[in-house]
Amino acid sequence: MKLTLRSASAAAAVLLASLIAVSDASATQAADQAVAADEAQAAEAAQAADVPPVFTLSTSTVQAGKKVVLSSDGWSDLTGEELHPTYVYLISAAEGLVASGTTSTGAGPWSFALKVPGERRDYEYDAWPTEWEVCVTREAFVYGGCRVLTVTAPPIPVVDVHRFWSPTLGNAHIYTTNADEVAHIRATDPSWVYEGQAFSTVAVSADGWCTVGPPVYRFYSPVVQSHFYTQSFEEKQHLVTSDPNWTYEGIAYCAPDSPKQGSVPLYRFWSSAFGKHFYTANQAEADHLKAVDRNWSYEGIAYYVWPLGTGGRV
Repeated sequence: MKLTLRSASAAAAVLLASLIAVSDASATQAADQAVAADEAQAAEAAQAADVPPVFTLSTSTVQAGKKVVLSSDGWSDLTGEELHPTYVYLISAAEGLVASGTTSTGAGPWSFALKVPGERRDYEYDAWPTEWEVCVTREAFVYGGCRVLTVTAPPIPVVDVHRFWSPTLGNAHIYTTNADEVAHIRATDPSWVYEGQAFSTVAVSADGWCTVGPPVYRFYSPVVQSHFYTQSFEEKQHLVTSDPNWTYEGIAYCAPDSPKQGSVPLYRFWSSAFGKHFYTANQAEADHLKAVDRNWSYEGIAYYVWPLGTGGRV
């Protein structure tokens, strides 16, 4: 009988120990689940804080003196509240854009204007970086984030320069981008021989500005029956104020004064025998004049132009 009681007691002890172990395991599992839930909630909150709204640029091109507008529909926090940024700032390439104010609409799309620096109108297409890291954030810097926006400079429209030569006017030349002038000379003036398109350059904008490089000034002298082209403002002013033999005819076209992608030099020559200047972007023609033609003296690079066949864009 005692052996039986002892066996029952042992069995009860084993059962009790088993129940205690199960209870401890359940408690541990519940605690682990609670910790995991807390960690998941924290990760979700951190992710929500780090994910910025999707925003876009009003234009994919940038130009000096112009504004670029960022816009977005905002984003939601963990409670479902729609959030809108109150600050926009630049992390990298800050010389390319400057903030011009802050905007928070509270509801609906928001916008933020960024200004591209530069008051000069002779925008150099390769003068700006192509990417800006722009960041948006809430007031307390809790929600927000950054995006790298890729922007491109506007392509430069180029025009062809037509060349005329006159054997009867002492080897004079005319260079023009004006199609009406080309047609008029070819139709009415037998003194000029049309030599075709010489090179490409940038036309004057509709409002009379040069968007790339300084202007090229054009003069005409009835005394020497010749046109003269210069990019030098000092040379232009000297002729306008001090030399009555020359009449200023305005800006012929625009051209960079330093090498640009795909550009070539325009070589300038002077002939005291003819009293004329001559310009060419043809390397072989320039080399020939330098080597064998004593009538022409090389004066250096006038400015830079593009070869023909650029498709109207550079």
